[in-house]
Amino acid sequence: MDFPLPILGLVAVVVLIVAGAILAERAKRKRRDALAALADRLGFDFHASDPHGLAFRYERFGPLSRGDNRYAYNVLAGERPGLRVFAFDYHHQTYTHDSKGRRRTHHHHASHLLVDHPYDLGRLLLRPEGFLDKVADAFGFDDIDFESAEFSRRYWVKAGDKRLAYDLLHPKQIEFLLAQPRFGLICEGGSTLFSLGDRRCSPDEFEAMLRLAKGFHERVPEYVRKDRAGAPP
Repeated sequence: MDFPLPILGLVAVVVLIVAGAILAERAKRKRRDALAALADRLGFDFHASDPHGLAFRYERFGPLSRGDNRYAYNVLAGERPGLRVFAFDYHHQTYTHDSKGRRRTHHHHASHLLVDHPYDLGRLLLRPEGFLDKVADAFGFDDIDFESAEFSRRYWVKAGDKRLAYDLLHPKQIEFLLAQPRFGLICEGGSTLFSLGDRRCSPDEFEAMLRLAKGFHERVPEYVRKDRAGAPP
């Protein structure tokens, strides 16, 4: 029996949609399994969905307050000496309208690493030029330059307390940060958010963020830790 071309075309479209959905689900499962294996190797807990409410608990961070339908998923949660660590994928959605007023939904996914620490690092934003631009204006402070010309060229820094910024970004800290992959960092009181860009990271990049966070906090001077102990919730 011959089928009209419009029907055959419709069947082809349905087949493509179903095949695409199957492939997407396989990729989603593969990523989830890889991150669960990473969590097991690191001694972290893994949760496919977020039991900690990270999107709302930390919405004071600009990257976690954008758009609607915000949620974290593929959450790795664990401890390092003096630090509570959350590494996770994050979703939010935005909307645009075409010339006829029809709304289109855009889904955005990125990966972040959050660290809770027992000392208050004030407000500090560090990003490569053009990175995390949407949160820069929220700080309203002047850009800070450092003795390292390479660091000042590579990173744009704002802080509520310039003296504290210089204490945190001392020469040894800067030397360490220059050896790391391109990243962004936001300190807000007793928490710090690390990102490698507005995209999802591979398991290896999650480990790179963890090494970055660990190294950064290991290089926070002891006098800063003591003077600013008791971070605000």
